[in-house]
Amino acid sequence: MATLAEPLLTRLHHPHNTQPIGDTSFQLTVLKVLARQSGRASIAEVRRAVEILMNSGRDWIDRMKRLAEQAPDLNIFSANLIIRDALG
Repeated sequence: MATLAEPLLTRLHHPHNTQPIGDTSFQLTVLKVLARQSGRASIAEVRRAVEILMNSGRDWIDRMKRLAEQAPDLNIFSANLIIRDALG
């Protein structure tokens, strides 16, 4: 199970994603995914859910960008809001 680590940021990037998303927007998407998963998910589960949301359309991207404006310095990884545990 993953609560995640910083390298996840690059591993979750979908190479076919044509809609750019900022780092903070991406981090908020990861938090949203984990919130739906009771706070725990494997990296594969998070990756799949993030890819779906990030590619779901302009509405999601715009929503995350608006939220990101409220916390431009957010770093969920260095703030230890997300960790990777012994289960992966």
